Amino acid sequence: LRLNGFSSHLIDTCIGAVLERHHLQTSTPSTTDVPRKEIVVVMPYLGPVSHVVQRQLKRLIHRFYPSVELRFVYKRGYRIANMFSYKDRFPLSCRSKVVYYTHCKQCGPSEAYIGKTVNTVYERFFASGTGHLSATNKNSALIDHMVKTGDPNCDFVFEDIKILDSGTYDEQIRFIESILLKYDKQNLNTCERSIELQIV
Repeated sequence: LRLNGFSSHLIDTCIGAVLERHHLQTSTPSTTDVPRKEIVVVMPYLGPVSHVVQRQLKRLIHRFYPSVELRFVYKRGYRIANMFSYKDRFPLSCRSKVVYYTHCKQCGPSEAYIGKTVNTVYERFFASGTGHLSATNKNSALIDHMVKTGDPNCDFVFEDIKILDSGTYDEQIRFIESILLKYDKQNLNTCERSIELQIV
């Protein structure tokens, strides 16, 4: 080549390029010798666009990661119905046939009460003469607690009442209340149980 007038720099450049290509071809392992790794991709099914995305992803992965094999699994996409519950939730004041829990805002769980009602929770707490927080109720453990402490901060917040369980008829919720009172009786509960339990 030098006799034909080619410069030494051009000759060295061409030889270097050939040697480099040969080195890359011999040093790069064949993809057939590498075990293929399967990766599962879970996607929401969105119709024809899902198949388009699948083809594009497979093409890209095969180009840059030939040893990876993608497997697509489609699931039902998010629907408007998923944003709403099947049934409207009753507000706390309208719930009935429930076993509930409440405690003093000031004293905390150390002064708590478990009860049941077949009427609405609102009636159980505010019905004239019988409600837990009715001023005319002379037999309320909650009012008795607030009177005995004399602390103006002692109060039972209606919105903080927790529903522990519910039933379909009175005997069922009396049974649930009795079990809770047997194993988790609260300080403000004076009654041991609603019905006799034949359990140890």
